[in-house]
Amino acid sequence: MLPAPALKRTAGSAEYRKDPRLHPRYPISLDLQYKILKGRHVEHFGDGRTLNISSGGVLFETSNFPDLETCFEHERVELAMEWPLLLRKMCAMKLVVRGHIVRRDSGKLALKIEQHEFRTAGVKVRV
Repeated sequence: MLPAPALKRTAGSAEYRKDPRLHPRYPISLDLQYKILKGRHVEHFGDGRTLNISSGGVLFETSNFPDLETCFEHERVELAMEWPLLLRKMCAMKLVVRGHIVRRDSGKLALKIEQHEFRTAGVKVRV
């Protein structure tokens, strides 16, 4: 018996009409630190927590993000999240993403990812 073909997300499909996003979202809650960058300078920094993540964006919440009226589309934002898995079962990692805020809704911010990388964050010592 042949396996069932994978569903395609096309503009006319019912799946597309339910959720037109290109990237599926995963409900992952991770602590994060953010920086608002202006050129090479950090204009503001703070912390928060992710609500969901996709390969195209991050929805996160924070209580100390500055007023976005002056930096809504022009400033780059960098998020650094503690990744829950260890590299080779011993080295902590951080996921660092850069992009722009595309939406704000009562303390929740949506960041469109333009660049991402994993960084090592040190070796975990087993006791």
